[in-house]
Amino acid sequence: QVSSFGHTSSQSAPVIHHTKSISIGPASTCTSPRRRTRRTVTTLPATPTSRSSSESIDLERNKNSTLAGSCSSSSVFADLIINGEAGDDTNNNELSSSIIIETETTTTTSSSKLSYTYKQLIAFVATTVCIWLSEPILSLVDTAVVGKASSTLELAALGPATMVFDSAVYLIYFLAISTTNILSRALAKGDTAEGLYEQRKTVSHALGLAASIGLFIMLLIGGPSGLPLLQWVAGSGNQAVVPAALAYNRIRSLSAPASILGMVAQAAALASLDTKTPALAVIVASTLNIIGDVLLCVFGGFGIRGAAFATAFANVASCAVLLVNLRRRLRNKLVSFAKQRREEVIGVGTEASVALVEEEIKRLESVPLMSLPDKKSLREFIRLAGPIFFVIVGKLVCYSAMTFQAATYGLMELAAHNVMLRLFFFFATFGDSLSQAAQSFIPSIAYRNENNTGDDDSGSSSVVDDDSGSTETMHLIRKLMKRFMVMAGVIGVINSGFAAYLLKNQGHVFTRELGITSIMSNMSGWMGASLIVHPFIMLCEGSIIAKRDLKYLVGMYAATMGIMLTQLRACCITFAGVWKALYLFQLIRMSQFGWRTWNKTFRLRKYDKTAQEQR
Repeated sequence: QVSSFGHTSSQSAPVIHHTKSISIGPASTCTSPRRRTRRTVTTLPATPTSRSSSESIDLERNKNSTLAGSCSSSSVFADLIINGEAGDDTNNNELSSSIIIETETTTTTSSSKLSYTYKQLIAFVATTVCIWLSEPILSLVDTAVVGKASSTLELAALGPATMVFDSAVYLIYFLAISTTNILSRALAKGDTAEGLYEQRKTVSHALGLAASIGLFIMLLIGGPSGLPLLQWVAGSGNQAVVPAALAYNRIRSLSAPASILGMVAQAAALASLDTKTPALAVIVASTLNIIGDVLLCVFGGFGIRGAAFATAFANVASCAVLLVNLRRRLRNKLVSFAKQRREEVIGVGTEASVALVEEEIKRLESVPLMSLPDKKSLREFIRLAGPIFFVIVGKLVCYSAMTFQAATYGLMELAAHNVMLRLFFFFATFGDSLSQAAQSFIPSIAYRNENNTGDDDSGSSSVVDDDSGSTETMHLIRKLMKRFMVMAGVIGVINSGFAAYLLKNQGHVFTRELGITSIMSNMSGWMGASLIVHPFIMLCEGSIIAKRDLKYLVGMYAATMGIMLTQLRACCITFAGVWKALYLFQLIRMSQFGWRTWNKTFRLRKYDKTAQEQR
């Protein structure tokens, strides 16, 4: 923008002042952190009748480049010498040799500083593991209390009841993953007016969808359709457990909306790299569930119904903790933004600028905590949630096919398989936490660079690919992924060794049947081999989701699912074939996702080589 104003004087010719904003393009040899520099170059009149001009040049580095001290100065004067007073009809020869330069430089945060230490990453992963282990631990508590205080029939009924409820909630996990991805993009925009609006809108729409889906799950499990579901899961030979299981699910289903709302609120917290709030919610839920189980089952004698009430109440309390903290966090950001913006215009801005600030604040306040999404937001959720839902269903199909195949070899093999699969899922949680970490940390780098460069292609399926993302961003993501790879290696080795040791030498901890312990001992090697690669698989899968490379993910899972089902049906002659098929399933995913991660993250690209040559 160029603004001019002048005045006349009886002693001198008119003095014309020009104010320009000049953007200096990237300099290939400048590599210092980004700076915002304001220089005032004043030319003094050589004669009483000569013109004088004052140029205030606001040099803001292009968001994809950097400026260094001497480089900045040379760029300024090079631009002045070459361009002069273009467009002002001012003769450059009139410039006198008397030049006064006032420089004020402030350094702003560069994206090159967006790096995370091992301490931060380990703390996030460890807390996430504790959060995700809470659900199976609470289920074990329910099982132990009901087993001690109730009948064998009610203990057996817990199996199909919890399977139906937990599977239904797990299928909705696509909503949490979508929330993490979309919110991470909004958070990368910072606490600006647009950034805060995107954050509040994403949270509001995600919670609205969660409440709607939660009500549907409540009616599905607790309503008339709950009975046929349990009859199908229990099987024709175990119909005696259906009444008790139905009573449990009708009570537990009342907390389905709270469970899914809590899942989304937890995803929002993890996207903000907040692990303290989910950890607090887990502590509250665990404490209330244990106290409730003891009071209602042991002392109250309510049996499986008491366990359902205790778990449902714990879920509601946990959801309340997460929602209250989420609302407070959003409110604090809004208050801070409003205070800062009002301070900027008080006593300085015009009435129009003050009105504009108030309009920004009202726009943010108009977004409720929970609302149904509009068509555009719903399409964005569906575009992300659809492929992720397919991936979750694919995993469930593969693991369920393993169980169905194991059941064909006899009761002892099925019992051993159930123990091994539960143990596998327990240790797999550590790898899943790496997937969550990748989905939370990578967007904070990738999207922040996208915002800095001014590129905002929300329809893009891949945020960081072969043709997007600066060299600096790719370097930071590689550095982050290398640290995650080191953590994955450590987790894989520890989990593999410990799981194999438990199955081979401590099988009596899980059962007294020597036949079952013998089967588990023989399968310990395949269990260990499957677990050692699992953290790498989930890390690569998380990075693919973080970059929204979802078409590739869906295609690979479709192919892998077909190979897995064919292997189980055609090539499994003995029970050992089931766990060999799982190892094959892991190897295929490792090769698919590992190649994609290498190709998109670690492979040296042409612009990387150019940047290295310039350095």
